[in-house]
Amino acid sequence: MAQFNIIADMNAWNDQEKAAFLASSLTGTALNVLSNLPPERRHNFESLVKALDSRYGNAHRTELARARFKNRIKQKDESLPALAEDIERLARLSYPDASESITDTLARDQFVDALPDENMRLRLKQESKKLHWSWNLSNWPTDRLEQELEEYKWKVMRKKAKNARGKAIESKVTRKTVTKKK
Repeated sequence: MAQFNIIADMNAWNDQEKAAFLASSLTGTALNVLSNLPPERRHNFESLVKALDSRYGNAHRTELARARFKNRIKQKDESLPALAEDIERLARLSYPDASESITDTLARDQFVDALPDENMRLRLKQESKKLHWSWNLSNWPTDRLEQELEEYKWKVMRKKAKNARGKAIESKVTRKTVTKKK
């Protein structure tokens, strides 16, 4: 709409001309918005802009961003700094009228919730309180957190492997004991 308004100002169009040029430039789903308007409102610039805004405006984008923000989780090969940056972006899009401290708090909480491991989330929450990290994710030591998350993953994998080996040995011993008793 910003580009359209600049062109309308340059050409000194009145509202009727704006409505005609806007309606004639619509394509795709935006054309469906025009088709769904009553014929008398199709020539009214304000009505046309309101209809388009309700379908494509900030409220619609905000709801989409909010859904993405609330459901954002760390992807398999995604770095923590990349995750933090995307969550901050989504927080700003989701809550455009909120203060910076509110969006920072929401982003920080979502960042922690987006991590795949529950123990890491708990550790992060405890450490952020202990170290009094700022609310802003860009100030968090994401590189160090990335390294700790990788180390933690390796510990979990080694522990699972050790448990699997232990169960296999235990199973062999149990089978031998049962065989000897028969």
